[in-house]
This record gives sequence, C-alpha cells and structure tokens, in this order.
Amino acid sequence: MLSRLRLWIHRLEDTLLAVLLTLTVLLACALIAQRVFWDSGWLGGEAATRTLVLWLAMFGAMAATRDHRHLAIDVVPNLLGNRLRTITYALTQLFSAAICGALAWYALSLLQMERDAPGELFGPVKSWHGMLILPFGFALMSLRFLVGVRRIDGGSQT
Repeated sequence: MLSRLRLWIHRLEDTLLAVLLTLTVLLACALIAQRVFWDSGWLGGEAATRTLVLWLAMFGAMAATRDHRHLAIDVVPNLLGNRLRTITYALTQLFSAAICGALAWYALSLLQMERDAPGELFGPVKSWHGMLILPFGFALMSLRFLVGVRRIDGGSQT
C-alpha cells in the first residue's frame, strides 16, 4: 500500500514537472511573439514566467533528491572503505537534511512576512502565492535526505 502511494506521488511530481516545463516554454514563446509581432505584451507575463521557473526548479530539485540524482561530490567516498563510506554517506545525508530543513523553516518565515504585506504578482495572484513551493519543496527534500540515511550501500548507484 505504501509503495503504491509513493509511486502515485512520484507520477504526480513527474506530471507536474512536465506541465510546468511546457507552460514555461509556451508562456516565454508567447511573450516573445507578442513583442516581435505586435509590439506589445502581457504586463504580468515576466512575473508569471519567473514564478514558473521557480516552481520548475523546485520540482526538479525534489525529483533529483527523490531519485538520488542531485549534485554530489563523490571523490572522497570513492577513496574510503565500505564502512567509512557508509558512515560518510549517512553524515552527508543528515547534513543535507539539516540544511534543507533550515531552508524550509526560513522559507516559511519569508512566506509569512510576504503574507502580512502582500504585493501583486500578476492579476489576482499575490506575491506569496508564488512562494508557496519553497517551504514545501525544501521540507520534502529534507525528508527525502533523512530517509536516505537508511541506505546502507553508501550512496552508490547501481
């Protein structure tokens, strides 16, 4: 049951990632076409594109941590023995979880400050709406790093 739920969540993340990428490209192309052919543009288009890029980056980072394909420097672990490699891997996972947890906490604080004095992002969308992904994304990445601590293979990809 739990593995089916996890599979469903992964498919949902991948679908949202594809939709966000498609929307970002289509919106950027539409804004360029408006400028080139009609010498005009949507006033909130740039803000919408920036927000889509933020969401796209966060969903990409969440998918990377999910699949253990995030940036990693693995020179030192390759020089270590199996036991020390496992310990080093667990420590780096814990450190990464702590950093992402702190980022989630501060992003939540930033979101609260933005909610107290909201600006307009585009149309009826407030500036804090575009920031909702930050605490959620960093918290999920922190959780995934914590779960990654139990991997006993030292992080090697097979």
